[in-house]
Amino acid sequence: MHRKMGNQSMIEAFLPEQVGRNERLERIDEVVDWNEIGKLVENIYSAREGKPSYPPLMMVKVMILQQWYNASEPEMEAALLDRLSFRRFVGLALQDDSPDHSTISRFRGNNVATI
Repeated sequence: MHRKMGNQSMIEAFLPEQVGRNERLERIDEVVDWNEIGKLVENIYSAREGKPSYPPLMMVKVMILQQWYNASEPEMEAALLDRLSFRRFVGLALQDDSPDHSTISRFRGNNVATI
């Protein structure tokens, strides 16, 4: 079971449009067919018990950002907490929990070979 993510909060609806924008990430988000990539990864990393896992496509996007920005897992954790453009790119709303460094590391270790 995966967490439900990305429902815009009331606060986000009132933010000026330019706040947290990253035109490069927005262009990439528009041209990449994330649905096709999502189909490739939808069955991985799904917890059957305990706390629901993060959606696999979201975690793949986290790994892409990590690679592009040459960020360690702790740096990526901090960036997801701090950068609205990163949160939007991976599909996290303001109120959503973001993956911590150990979750990012575990996802990479368990799934990179299957992606």
